[in-house]
Amino acid sequence: DMKKVPEVLDRDKVDLRIVFWEDSKYTFKPDYIKDREKIAIFVGPEGGFSEREIDFLRKHGFSDFNLGRRIIKAEFFPIYICSVLDFISNIDQTKL
Repeated sequence: DMKKVPEVLDRDKVDLRIVFWEDSKYTFKPDYIKDREKIAIFVGPEGGFSEREIDFLRKHGFSDFNLGRRIIKAEFFPIYICSVLDFISNIDQTKL
């Protein structure tokens, strides 16, 4: 139930709220998570979010990004994105 989203998010303070949406015009970049301690990721349903749902999330502080051409099944996405973000946050940028 989307109406419960603000209530759930107010339980913990986060530095960044992200929703990945295949129709977003913004491509995710590693710099977005730099120096962020707590990141909230909103994972959508199989079939993706509607524009109405994305607008609702934006009004509650979420930034939407796409992952390029990648479409990941909903049940695998939490593991996938946590792995990607963990990898990015542990890269020593000076050695690239």
